[in-house]
Amino acid sequence: MSKVIIFHHTDLDGIVSNTVAYKYYHGLGYTITSQSCGYHDIDEKVEEYLDSYRYDVETTIFICDISVSRRVAERLDSVPNSKVLLDHHQSALENLSSDGKNLDFDWMCVREGDSASLLVYNWVIGKCENNEELEGLKINLLRYHELVYLTDLWDSKGRTSQQYLDSQEKIDKLNCLLKDLGLCDFRARFIMNPVVEFSDVEEAVIRTLTKIRDKHTKGVRVYRFQFKRENEVPVYYGLAFSEKYPSETAEYVFSRDKELLFIFIINMNRLSVSLRRNGFHKLEDSVDLSKVAGQFGGGGHPYAAGFPFTMKNYYGVISSIARSEFYI
Repeated sequence: MSKVIIFHHTDLDGIVSNTVAYKYYHGLGYTITSQSCGYHDIDEKVEEYLDSYRYDVETTIFICDISVSRRVAERLDSVPNSKVLLDHHQSALENLSSDGKNLDFDWMCVREGDSASLLVYNWVIGKCENNEELEGLKINLLRYHELVYLTDLWDSKGRTSQQYLDSQEKIDKLNCLLKDLGLCDFRARFIMNPVVEFSDVEEAVIRTLTKIRDKHTKGVRVYRFQFKRENEVPVYYGLAFSEKYPSETAEYVFSRDKELLFIFIINMNRLSVSLRRNGFHKLEDSVDLSKVAGQFGGGGHPYAAGFPFTMKNYYGVISSIARSEFYI
């Protein structure tokens, strides 16, 4: 029996990408394994699979909404498996191409300006244009793209558009539903009922989760630092600790302190750091968070990025953040 292993990012866009790929391969009769990954462990999980007893040269390796490092990409390139990587992060394009424009691996597609879920959808449609089972997803997935992309990109200017404001409530509800159900149940729900509408039971759960989220974000303590370059206006940035809701936390913090240009949000449970940029700040175009994260071994978008750390280098990371030992 044919098999596929899907590595995907942990956020809503990554999980919708996983869902679309899952539906496609399930329709072909594949045995499917899924692995959620962050910037901190994508390389580790891919190599762990390649080195495990589960590895099979006949298994398709599918990676979406996240990219491996060049070292792991080269290792994947050397194995005979069928491989696909679909991503939309700027840092992926920079890391996996020699000139920053053209990818060095023909089994990859990295395209800024689209959500990963839309890239996966277009890839699937290209494989089976007349698949009736996918037709039911078509319109609803395009709506998902409209809902997911501005949130995933953390484009604050785009988030002021009427399109986004009209959709914001549904985006919040989708994220709440994902956190409540988890990957498997959320994917099953979307496959069975792909519309972005909610039952009475789902609405009740979402209301409870929203109250919990709001209480959490308002209770996060923020430390303020100053980044000063010679002959330039001082820039203020923040540091906070939060085990969940990084985007919502950043949004609340920026609403309270409009002088902060960006913020580091440390998750001690996942040993990861999320970065978010204040798109309403007058100097917002002066910092690319994907490049800041890259200095710590991570990546992402100019507006939103992240990177991993370990308990061994934790104090060094905290010291570097507090002392502005990075460039912007």
